Amino acid sequence: MSAIKPGDKGIGRFKRFLVIVFVDVFIFFSCSTIRASQDFCSSADFSGLKIYAWAPVELNRPEGAGHSDPLMDDRIHKAVEQTLLTNGYKKGEINHADFYVRFQYEVQQKIETDEIQTGFGFGTGGYGWFGGLGIGTGSDIRSYDQGVLILDIIDPEIEKVLWRGKGTYDVDEYRKPEEKTRIINELVKKVPAQFPPV
Repeated sequence: MSAIKPGDKGIGRFKRFLVIVFVDVFIFFSCSTIRASQDFCSSADFSGLKIYAWAPVELNRPEGAGHSDPLMDDRIHKAVEQTLLTNGYKKGEINHADFYVRFQYEVQQKIETDEIQTGFGFGTGGYGWFGGLGIGTGSDIRSYDQGVLILDIIDPEIEKVLWRGKGTYDVDEYRKPEEKTRIINELVKKVPAQFPPV
């Protein structure tokens, strides 16, 4: 039986530390890919909006809506209702709603290229000064899928969009269902967090 060296425990602790750091960094960058933006009607008064209802069928899909993913739609539907409830809005009957809510979700393919990078350096040697200049071209091209969520707040009387929030994130089709749900919850939190506009 080989004896345990004094440094072995320290190495084991260091390895566990590296694993924890790697997991934390992975989660951070997974969340950091979520981006949100908004647009709204500047003349709209959002102060009186308290009760919402889901938009009726004829208003259920924004223009240019992509294909429907029933599993993802269900996740988003639940996340939107929970977020609106947390933000102080109540769900009511469609005939008594102050505003309608609808969403669109689709996956878009994006193309990304590396930017051109340049670098230079100078130094001294036995025969005086020397230097160099390097230029790298953006030859690396990759495609990736981006999930896009659009959330609309609609005036029920004139059927006009008063506010639109948009959120995007990088899609990984191999994520487990619970991981997809976690990311959608984060995405939905960021999009309605901008509503009402200040």
